[in-house]
Amino acid sequence: LVERMVKTLEERPGVKLVLRSALNRWEWDAERRVFHLHFPSGQRDCTRLFLAVPKKALMEMTWPKTAAVEDALNSVLAVSLHRLYGQMYKDSLYPAARTTLAGIRQYIPVNPAKRIAMISYCDTDAADAWKRQYDADPAACKTVLETALTAMEMHCAGSAAQPPVKLRWLRSYYWPEGVHV
Repeated sequence: LVERMVKTLEERPGVKLVLRSALNRWEWDAERRVFHLHFPSGQRDCTRLFLAVPKKALMEMTWPKTAAVEDALNSVLAVSLHRLYGQMYKDSLYPAARTTLAGIRQYIPVNPAKRIAMISYCDTDAADAWKRQYDADPAACKTVLETALTAMEMHCAGSAAQPPVKLRWLRSYYWPEGVHV
């Protein structure tokens, strides 16, 4: 996802990205309406600044004291994000595109040839619920997902009986501040 975002930005005229770099300090030049960014490797100026940091770190930074900046900072809402990846033992009848499923939210094929998918991509309360369920009992969480995937297989097959979906493995990835809105 991040690689696609970077590629999209790099293709835009005039865009210069600085990735995975320590930012020593920055200043806002209100007159010229630019940010002066100071890195260990030197200084760069920019008119737009995108930061990928937790809300707590964002709030601890020194910002210009304006009502607009205060309103923007106060409008940031940290939202949890959870992803469950798994590999199925058999080929899936799911489409090779993103699919929304009740309960598990989004099913996203990652590598159909190897039967690997992001079985659940969700945020907010659903992310927190899946995190709690996985942490409490990974095997039970896997069974719940297998049941949901089997039901979806039957739906894709037009209600024809299908062998149950079984997962070879299941991995959980959770970020308490995975999304900012």
